[in-house]
Amino acid sequence: METTEPFDALMAMLDPPMVVVTAAVGGERGGCLVGFHAQTSIAPGRYTVWLSKANHTYRLALRATHLGLHFLDRHDLALAERFGTLTGDEVDKFADLAVRCGPGAAPELTAHPHRMVVRCPGTPSSVVVGTTSCAGVRRSYGAGASGLVTRAWRSLSR
Repeated sequence: METTEPFDALMAMLDPPMVVVTAAVGGERGGCLVGFHAQTSIAPGRYTVWLSKANHTYRLALRATHLGLHFLDRHDLALAERFGTLTGDEVDKFADLAVRCGPGAAPELTAHPHRMVVRCPGTPSSVVVGTTSCAGVRRSYGAGASGLVTRAWRSLSR
């Protein structure tokens, strides 16, 4: 029997930040917590997210021209919990949040400083490779800040 312990140990060491992905089409908007994402090109700047086909956001992303990506840090556990435990099929995850319509109508969580909007390729897939439309960072994003959210989220989801 093959063991996953070395793989699990390596993945825990990486401890990448979680992201909230947002999308909107025809006045309908959605967002979900995503753990699988990566930069996939330097020039042009491209970023890839892997979306679960079970999510409401996935169905919107298939038709969206742009997606909002909000990178979480240790201050964002409540945001991770909101977008990771509620379903957009039943509730408005954006209720009581400051949201503006970004490029391509992508919902931008304006109180969240670490975000970017990517232009979607227009190919229906659970893997979205987007070209950066805009990005912003407003406060110090020090080493180790992201891992706290990932570790806290893992403990919540058990």
